Amino acid sequence: MIRRSALTAAFAFASISVSAAQAPAQVAQSKVPQAKVRLLAFSPEQRKPEVYAHDPSAAADTPGVKVEIKNYLNHESFLVATGSKNVVFTTKPDHASIGRPGELIGEVSLPATSNSAILVFFPGKPDGKATNAVLAVDDSKRAFPPGSFLIINVSPHAVKLKLEKVLYDCIPGKTLLISKPPEGENYQARMEAYVQKGNEWTRIAAGIWPVPEETRNLSLLYLNPATGQVCLRGFDDIRPADEPSQGTASASPQPAR
Repeated sequence: MIRRSALTAAFAFASISVSAAQAPAQVAQSKVPQAKVRLLAFSPEQRKPEVYAHDPSAAADTPGVKVEIKNYLNHESFLVATGSKNVVFTTKPDHASIGRPGELIGEVSLPATSNSAILVFFPGKPDGKATNAVLAVDDSKRAFPPGSFLIINVSPHAVKLKLEKVLYDCIPGKTLLISKPPEGENYQARMEAYVQKGNEWTRIAAGIWPVPEETRNLSLLYLNPATGQVCLRGFDDIRPADEPSQGTASASPQPAR
C-alpha cells in the first residue's frame, strides 16, 4: 500500500510566506491593492536564499518585498502590493531586476476574487527566462474551507480519486474541492487514485488519509518526468483565519505527508 509520505517528487512547488509586519512601510501604508501570500516548496531544491516580490505596475524606484520560501504551510504570510493583480519574483530587491536575465524567478496573476493565496512554484522550462512556473491557489475560507481537501491536477492525465466508496473526477488543469470528505473508522478515509491511460484505468496510489477537522489539506497530482508516472503529494494546512492575519505568529511546521 502506497502512502502519500512515500511518494517521491521530481517537480517542486514552493510556497513562500510573507509576514505583514515585515512588509516595507510603503506597502502597508500604500493605497495600492494588497494581497496576503504564502509560498510552499514542493521539494527542498526549490528553496532560494534571496527572493523578492515585486508589483510590475509600481514605480521604477519601488523596492521589492523580501520573502522566504518554506516547505510547509503555517500562519506566517506576507503582504505584497498588487496594483495589476500580478506579482513578479526575482533574486534582487530593485525593481529593474524584473527585466534582467538570470534574476527572474517567476511571475503569477493572483486570484481575481480573493486577496489571499498560496503560490505554487514549479520548475521552469530549461529554455525559459524564469526558473519557476507559478500557480496561484485561492486559500480564502470560502474557496478552501476548514475540514476540506483541495486537489489540483497539474498532470496531463485524467485521474479518479476514491475516498471510502466515493469517486471523484480530477480533471487535468482543474481544482477539486472536497469540502465534506467521507469518513471511515478513526476519522480516516481509505484512499485510492487511478490514472487513465487510453481506455484503461491504472491504480497509482493507495493509503489512509486522516480526515481534517478544523485544518485543511492541499494535494497535487503531477507528472514525474523521471518515470513518466502521475504522482500525488499532499501538504497539511492550518485553519483559515476568520479575518486577514495582521500578526507574525505562526503555527508549528506541518511537513508534507
